[in-house]
Amino acid sequence: GNSPGSPKIYVDCNNAWFRGGKSVASVVTLLIRLAVVGFVAVPVCDGTRPIGKQATPMRAAAREKARIESFVLRAKITELQHKLNTQQLDGEERDDIEKELADSNTALKRKE
Repeated sequence: GNSPGSPKIYVDCNNAWFRGGKSVASVVTLLIRLAVVGFVAVPVCDGTRPIGKQATPMRAAAREKARIESFVLRAKITELQHKLNTQQLDGEERDDIEKELADSNTALKRKE
């Protein structure tokens, strides 16, 4: 099964159909193969306009990228907070870490 954090792949069913021998079975096989190795395979059947075909995966990719970047920022914030709370720091080191922490928090708010 796929865990909630599994990466998503949006599959253009029209493209998969043409590349896979123009059969529904080939599209289904592709989706199953992606799921078996741990991806969340999301079939997408957009309209015939090319911009419509690009829009859904692009929005999904932007959301996924922001989710991953938020995760990395949260880990960095946790590490910086731990340093502030547990290590003996001189004034300049503390100021640098506090500034980096503030910048990371701001960046996180923009991502979410």
